[in-house]
Amino acid sequence: MAYDRPRLLHRRSELGYTDTTQTAMQGEPEAVPAEYQRRLTDAARRRQEAAQQEAWRRAHGEITDAVEEFKRDGHPDRRLLADVRAIERTASRVDRRLGLD
Repeated sequence: MAYDRPRLLHRRSELGYTDTTQTAMQGEPEAVPAEYQRRLTDAARRRQEAAQQEAWRRAHGEITDAVEEFKRDGHPDRRLLADVRAIERTASRVDRRLGLD
């Protein structure tokens, strides 16, 4: 059975972690294993991405509703329609960046 080396915060924190108590910060508990820390970080990133996607879905729905209402009720001229299409393209680009397309 292989054991991970201890992960102790170095007394000079800019150096990260150490595996010796002589160079470790006194009284600081051992850090979680690197793989566990990676899994926690990945899970937090996925939660943040999902929250961002959901927030954009709601916002995009509101934008789409407002644009459709404007086009339907406002009878915009060609220049305004070009600007409205630019808004729609930008919203679609955000969809792609968030992986929602």
